[in-house]
Amino acid sequence: MPPKQQQAKQQSEKGNSVSDSPASASKETDTNANNLKALANAVTAVQTSIDSFREENRASIASLHSILSVYGQRITDVEDGMNEFDKRLSSVETSQTSLAKENEALKEKVTYLENYTRRQNIHIVGIPENAEGPRPSEFITKLLIDVLGEDSFEKPPSVDRAHRSLAPKPVDGDNRPRPFIVKLHHFQTKELILRLARQKGPLSYNGSKFHIFPDYSPDVNKKRAAFSESKKKLHAAKIQFGLYYPATLQFTHNGRRMKFTDPATALTYVNKNVIVGGGSFATEDGD
Repeated sequence: MPPKQQQAKQQSEKGNSVSDSPASASKETDTNANNLKALANAVTAVQTSIDSFREENRASIASLHSILSVYGQRITDVEDGMNEFDKRLSSVETSQTSLAKENEALKEKVTYLENYTRRQNIHIVGIPENAEGPRPSEFITKLLIDVLGEDSFEKPPSVDRAHRSLAPKPVDGDNRPRPFIVKLHHFQTKELILRLARQKGPLSYNGSKFHIFPDYSPDVNKKRAAFSESKKKLHAAKIQFGLYYPATLQFTHNGRRMKFTDPATALTYVNKNVIVGGGSFATEDGD
């Protein structure tokens, strides 16, 4: 190509290039503007959606706040009620403790009074049924004189009342007669009879062995019976002992006077320290 033509082509291409540059810049600007507008629209849509959500749930949120407030008040009321309940329960426990102590004191007084009314009584076990006939008081007076000895009494023992226990009468074939409850007129006579009964040893009436005991309330008898095992072992060891009112076991062992009010403690001591076969024959010298 001739130089002139080549130069003209280059100038033409350069002119076209200069003329295209402003158009390209304008197109890019429009694109950016459209993108910003779309972004703004998107942000607006999101904000609108948020506002709409808030508006739609405003009532629900307010309702939840109200419900939570109600439950919060209920919880507070329950806590207040529990605190009041704790105070009242503490008061009831204090009252119960006081009443328990008072009840125990009253039981001890009733037991004392019951045994006080029995202080002149004796308990006779082993007399055959119907041996007393129609006059049990006279029968008991004669029995005591015959068995314990007329010389043992300055005058015949005065018996206020005598009767069998209130248990059902034994049927035929039952050899366990009901015990006698005997009320003597004088306490001193009762003490004399018990002492003579211990001194005389085994007592019998027409070939039937019988025993004379103090008459105690069921509670005291139960406490005294709890020492039975210890008493058997002391008898076997031939150690003299006494079971004193209301229920205190006493005996001398290795030169020491032992005293027990708890049956378990007494039995533990006897099992651990008492050797069967030594000492003198035991007699129950307590009341």
